[in-house]
Amino acid sequence: MIKATIGLFATWGGGYFARIDHTPLQSFYDTTGRTVDAYINCPFPIGTGVNAPRLYYKLWDGSYNHVNPYFVYQNNYRFNIPGQPHGSKISYYLAAQDSAGTLVFTFPSGGSGVNPPGTTPPPQMFIYYIWTNKIVSSSTVPKPITGMLTTDTIRVLTSGIVVDVNVTLTLNHSNDGDLILSLKRLSNTSNLSQYNGTGGQNFTNTIFDDSALISISQGNPPLTGRFKPQTPLSALKGLELSGDWVLRIYDRGSGNTGTLLNWSMEIVYAPGVSVRKISEIIPDKFVLSQNYPNPFNPVTKIKYDIPKSGFVKLVIFDALGREVETLVNEKQSAGSYEAVWDALLYTSGVYFYRLTADGYINTKRMILIK
Repeated sequence: MIKATIGLFATWGGGYFARIDHTPLQSFYDTTGRTVDAYINCPFPIGTGVNAPRLYYKLWDGSYNHVNPYFVYQNNYRFNIPGQPHGSKISYYLAAQDSAGTLVFTFPSGGSGVNPPGTTPPPQMFIYYIWTNKIVSSSTVPKPITGMLTTDTIRVLTSGIVVDVNVTLTLNHSNDGDLILSLKRLSNTSNLSQYNGTGGQNFTNTIFDDSALISISQGNPPLTGRFKPQTPLSALKGLELSGDWVLRIYDRGSGNTGTLLNWSMEIVYAPGVSVRKISEIIPDKFVLSQNYPNPFNPVTKIKYDIPKSGFVKLVIFDALGREVETLVNEKQSAGSYEAVWDALLYTSGVYFYRLTADGYINTKRMILIK
């Protein structure tokens, strides 16, 4: 994820160059407006009035709106993107021109159009999300803790990319020090508590939160309140939200019993992937196309053709072969499709995507550069 100030240098003949410096906005939870600061320098006078520098923004795949700077001091320009609701995806770019209307430059680069500047957007934009939170609770409790391993599953149906997870639970047990509590999603696990509270009883309204001030290992039964888990819940960050979340309770004691009374998760997440059918024409064979753009940052598109109706699965893997996201996992009718993968929360590197449908399997490589 880009965090440092980055800049554009646009050059013309004669050694002239223009410059825009800007720190891209980061995704966050707040729905209020966002301030965008930019340093804009041009070898010729910069346009003013209707031709002054602009910030263009849009929601999802909608039409672009624009705002002019509300504050200007020398080469420093300040814009405001209006507040947007939770679950929004905002794309934006900056544009400026000289007062004569002969030179235009955008950031990111590649846009065009003068009088006013930047009416044609660049091929890639800056992107941020307004995160959403969701609270999900188990519907299969109370559940007895009678053996060495007890599990309980919450199935989440909402699609999205996990940003943060907190876990709240209450359980009765005669010796907390015999227990390991963990939360598992796909192949990722956070150990919430491991053999803590020896001799004490029960976890009562215990909240596991990476932002807590006290570690669970410093708490005393019944461990009511907010604690850092044994290992961070951030291990689950970046995973697909939808699917099974499994609470695992390991009891090393013999003859002890207990009851899981309730548990829930509060999950902050970014909007998920989008898949759309782009053609009703029935292809004559299965095809998985190379993603575009490639390399990409942070959004890329994956096109595929399926010649007959059936169950389709499109999965993203990291360089170690670990599944990081499922883009498609459903029955689809014959036609051509396009899946959009937004890798905003993933790190730079090599990734692979695999299409599986009616015996057809194909895998391709792509590169994320941030």
